[in-house]
Amino acid sequence: MKHRVSFVNRALVVLAVELAAFVGFSHTIGGSTDVSLSAIELRPGVYVAREATALPLAASGYDLYVVGETHGANETVSFFLHYLERLHRTVALRDVALEASPVFERGIDEFVAGLETTLPDLWYWELAGADKVALVRGIRAMNEALPEEERVRVHLIDLDFGYELIHRHVLAVREDLGEIADSIDIPSLSGFEQLSEDEMLSLVDRLGTLAGDEGYVLDELRGLRASVRFRFVRAQVDRWEAASNECTAIRDEAIAENLRRLLQCSTDAPVLVLFGGAHVQKARIIPGVAVRSQTVAIEEPYWAERLNEEGTALYSLLTGGLSGSVASHGAIIRVSVNPSELHFPDGVTLGDLLVGLSDYRFVYVDLRNSGNALATLGEGFSPQTARFDPEKSAGEAFDGILLFERLTPAR
Repeated sequence: MKHRVSFVNRALVVLAVELAAFVGFSHTIGGSTDVSLSAIELRPGVYVAREATALPLAASGYDLYVVGETHGANETVSFFLHYLERLHRTVALRDVALEASPVFERGIDEFVAGLETTLPDLWYWELAGADKVALVRGIRAMNEALPEEERVRVHLIDLDFGYELIHRHVLAVREDLGEIADSIDIPSLSGFEQLSEDEMLSLVDRLGTLAGDEGYVLDELRGLRASVRFRFVRAQVDRWEAASNECTAIRDEAIAENLRRLLQCSTDAPVLVLFGGAHVQKARIIPGVAVRSQTVAIEEPYWAERLNEEGTALYSLLTGGLSGSVASHGAIIRVSVNPSELHFPDGVTLGDLLVGLSDYRFVYVDLRNSGNALATLGEGFSPQTARFDPEKSAGEAFDGILLFERLTPAR
């Protein structure tokens, strides 16, 4: 019987799409009647479209708009810049938070504001990926057309990973504090690497005693403490499974605190975040991560879980590709989402709805729709990037799923 239902639904959907194309019926944004700017609704809350402008994404009512990405794809950058422009226009959003080390925030902020003509620390951004280079350059280009009081600001909310970045950040904080910090001796990088965890934390705390009520500096030092703790815990290879959980606790609480502080300072305007997909789940649906070719159960909550539990109004959008490849650490990795592993409560799958369809670039599933909230993701939904718990409803973890027809590697 289930197969008959799926067959009937496929036939009805294809017929509906053909009729929509014939009579011009579609879901539109802003009253557009251009078919190229329209989204076709396959079932309540499920859309296909050629242009991102047609998608009925959340554009008001939230404190945080969060895009969960598969790293290294051109399409993610293009979409994120579109979504940024939409939110800037509709809710005056000006703050963007990225998964990058905060030691580089000074330089990137000056670059996107137009105060620097070249991208500072290009080596780091190229290491982070060509998609991140394209993203910050896209934000700069957007700002060039905006008055100063409306320009977008970029915040880097992750940890400083490794001794070199931690050392560089400590030096930058001492320089910011000025003459009062001249008496604090900071060894060269080679000497810094020889310090124990307690010695490193003591150095950070000594800078904190000089910061007074400088909230920005104190926030940086709080992040530096987390970076130091993460570095030393991660080095405990003899207990790597427990360390993976402890590292998640350190990292994601630090990111959550960065976002709490950012929301406090954003004068009632929301914040747009781009981060890896596992971290943006509002409730646990991805039970573990791959470590040393094994799946380690992560029991500590990710930052989106923490903020959601505290009552932050958070719109979480998971993205992926139905086909294609992404760039990852110098390699090209094939990735694909299996739409037949997205199961709606009535037995229909997303794959059923897409049979026979073509000429679309986006598929959007609005999990806020009551008929979709209880949809589940099978273990094979995104086999290259995550293993989903098929017993959990996708609507608990995400507010929407956006699939690109094809991903191409950022280079």
